[in-house]
Amino acid sequence: MYICTKVEDRAERLDRSALPEELAEALTLAGLTRRHGLALLRVPDFKLREAALVEMAYLRLPPEEADRYIDAVLSTVLSPPVRDFISSLSRELEALRAAGVDAELQRDDADNLIKLTVRVPIA
Repeated sequence: MYICTKVEDRAERLDRSALPEELAEALTLAGLTRRHGLALLRVPDFKLREAALVEMAYLRLPPEEADRYIDAVLSTVLSPPVRDFISSLSRELEALRAAGVDAELQRDDADNLIKLTVRVPIA
């Protein structure tokens, strides 16, 4: 049985509706909060996001340290303008999905190129 000591922590644990279902389930299993999930949403690559989740759970990082950890992960992977663009795009697509639109972002990395394909159904 989990007992919260802070009201904010309880709210973070309960309100995960803005997160994709599979990420919310993984957070629950790992004992992480919604705020950890929001930090993970900034990671555009699914495999890198999975690895970051495992590392955050293993290290039992508090949300503030999780944010710094994700910043460090992203800074080693992409330049800041590219990282910010992809993070913004990912957040907007998550908002579309939360609104019921089946939008997809596909990322293909090759040599010195990132190819992003966004698919949004018309109907």
